[in-house]
Amino acid sequence: MVNLRRRETPTITFRRALPDYLADGEKCFIEIEARAAGPVNPKYIAGIEQNIVNARVMDRKAAKIEDDEEFVKANRENNRRAAKQRVATLYDACVIEWASNMLDGDERIECSRENFIALAEVRGVPELTKALQEFESECIKAGAVMSEADEELVKN
Repeated sequence: MVNLRRRETPTITFRRALPDYLADGEKCFIEIEARAAGPVNPKYIAGIEQNIVNARVMDRKAAKIEDDEEFVKANRENNRRAAKQRVATLYDACVIEWASNMLDGDERIECSRENFIALAEVRGVPELTKALQEFESECIKAGAVMSEADEELVKN
């Protein structure tokens, strides 16, 4: 097996303002230091490929359910799990560190992997959902820019 050195994956800093009520009236934010996603990040690609396999397995199992209501519930749960796995993959492959002044109860949120993934499941705060979607998009864009630069280098 070949064991080539890996390139340094470019990093991005992503920051978004969030509704101030999430920080008890302070200017609320989320800031994430991350690596690019996409083909330049093998860990990201491997994680996404595994997520696809997991989703297909869940779909096959759900297809065997004959009761309509149970089938619909299983599909809804499968979609929730697949989305959570995608965020976990994004975190594991891309997030270097993150910070926020959001409150979790009465305390500032602990900026852990578990809490980052849990943010993706928060309902009723569309600004947060949008920020996380934009973060993923920015990681993928950064990877695409690097891939394009590599293609130009190969052409020359």
